[in-house]
Amino acid sequence: MANLNRNERLKVIATWANQLATAILTVGVFSPLAAKIYGVGPEPKNQDLLTSVWIVCICLAIFLHLCSHGALEFNVDTEDAEAAEVPNE
Repeated sequence: MANLNRNERLKVIATWANQLATAILTVGVFSPLAAKIYGVGPEPKNQDLLTSVWIVCICLAIFLHLCSHGALEFNVDTEDAEAAEVPNE
């Protein structure tokens, strides 16, 4: 039962990290890009800063997504190792 609780907690944390990555990508990249395309809001005064923010947001989103994916892969590997240790009766 404890293993099931740990698995579910890990899934919830991985889902949370993946949704955070999606939110960062939306707010940091897609929203400013849409504002620039449709001409909504003021023009950015420093285009280099905007580009840097896009790059940082994209990298952070990819990092969080890969971390959540890696956590789930680690969980599968741990389950396989535990199943191999249990003798069949």
